[in-house]
Amino acid sequence: MLVLLALAVLITYLWSLPKPWHPDTRTAAELARRIIDRGGVSAVHIYSSMVTVHLASDEPADLASVIGGLYTYYLPGVEIPSDEELIAMVE
Repeated sequence: MLVLLALAVLITYLWSLPKPWHPDTRTAAELARRIIDRGGVSAVHIYSSMVTVHLASDEPADLASVIGGLYTYYLPGVEIPSDEELIAMVE
């Protein structure tokens, strides 16, 4: 039983490691990517729900626009599927 538990822990750990064959799609990684791509940032640190951004200059940064759309699933202009369409996708 102990061997199975150790194997489960090992598999969970290995599964959590970044895979070189596909990009990291975790929310924290996407947030860091968006902030760094914006420019003017020297470092980003994310721990749980706290984000620390070190700016490269003393100029104020508009990070709200970068972070704002991160949790928005349906963007303007995207048609929301009906219940029937969603059920058909599952079947």
